[in-house]
Amino acid sequence: MVQNTNEINLKLNPSKSIKIVSNIRYIDPISSTCLILYSLILLLLCALPILALNIYLRQAFTTLHRTNRLQVYDSY
Repeated sequence: MVQNTNEINLKLNPSKSIKIVSNIRYIDPISSTCLILYSLILLLLCALPILALNIYLRQAFTTLHRTNRLQVYDSY
């Protein structure tokens, strides 16, 4: 007989193997679908600002390049 800290008596028999029965379902189709949708929304929230910044910077550099070309032509 072994007594643990919670004052509960346990009977241990080392000759018998312990079998743990689990009824937990690890794959739930509803939560898997929600997880996929959640990850897609997060991906869009991260990708859209980067894409918008890319377009904005591309237009800014194109405008800057055109302005510099016009200044070069005006100087001649």
